[in-house]
Amino acid sequence: MKPSLFFGYERVERAGSYVFVATPEKALLDAVYFGYSLPDCGFANLEALKRLARVYASQPGPRARRVAA
Repeated sequence: MKPSLFFGYERVERAGSYVFVATPEKALLDAVYFGYSLPDCGFANLEALKRLARVYASQPGPRARRVAA
């Protein structure tokens, strides 16, 4: 994955340390980016998806175009 697509995550404390976990919307877009076909995901915030998808739209390549569509 391109460094410019490393966004949309939250810092979460786990076992005295921190991990970075993608938001549900970002995880969904990443799955589409990598070619997974997903069922309707009612949990996702559509406005957040649209906002995040705009970043993919600015990236070159077929994977990014698939997400932006």
